[in-house]
Amino acid sequence: MVARKDSGIKSFQDLKGKRVNVGNPGSGQRGTMEVVMKAFGWKMSDFSKVSELKSSQQSASLCKNEVDAIVFSVGHPSASITEATNACEVVLVEVSGKDIHQLVKSHPFYQYAMIPADMYPGTKESTLTFGVGA
Repeated sequence: MVARKDSGIKSFQDLKGKRVNVGNPGSGQRGTMEVVMKAFGWKMSDFSKVSELKSSQQSASLCKNEVDAIVFSVGHPSASITEATNACEVVLVEVSGKDIHQLVKSHPFYQYAMIPADMYPGTKESTLTFGVGA
């Protein structure tokens, strides 16, 4: 997850009430977001604004302050995340906790992953997340 630095988002749980890009319908990004939302018991109406942008559009939208965060399932390094970290002040946000642990435990195709420090401009610490094993 990538969030605007000024959004106050420090964890996945902080997305409630925010403007979030959930990915375009039919994408893996959107599918993963829907699975995570179900694990948290959330609905799209829990966000103040839902965007369904393609990955090629989301970083520009984040930097134009049209969304507070993008939730993106992607292999690293990612050109889209590099674009965001180069163009505006953003943070990589850890996606973890008991709900994510249960999700990873109950779905064998998900696994924890670590985005290494310094992979993207301005990211001085490693970021724990999860995704589909590839």
